[in-house]
Amino acid sequence: MNFISYNNPIEFDCIDFKSNLIGINHNGYFITYSWDGGATYRMDYDDLVGAYVDSNHNIKLVFNPEHSDDNIDDNTLSVLEYNREFIIEHIVQQTYNREMENED
Repeated sequence: MNFISYNNPIEFDCIDFKSNLIGINHNGYFITYSWDGGATYRMDYDDLVGAYVDSNHNIKLVFNPEHSDDNIDDNTLSVLEYNREFIIEHIVQQTYNREMENED
């Protein structure tokens, strides 16, 4: 299930659900964010598009310098700040995928 568009320059590297960390490669840097919060999902039906999964979240994202490369330039951080919602939606999607795998 895709919740987000992949027409974005951000490359996701890894996600750790135990530590709530997500790793991103951007502009030659490895950058991590931690998050707090979660997401809820529900199956909905729309006559025009058919069945789809709708989601809501209360995820708060925070830059995690401890697990990131040193000397990340301000331009890279501002690009990631601009794409904050895209990063959060990736976490929401991966959480959904993980829950569906655990249902089986």
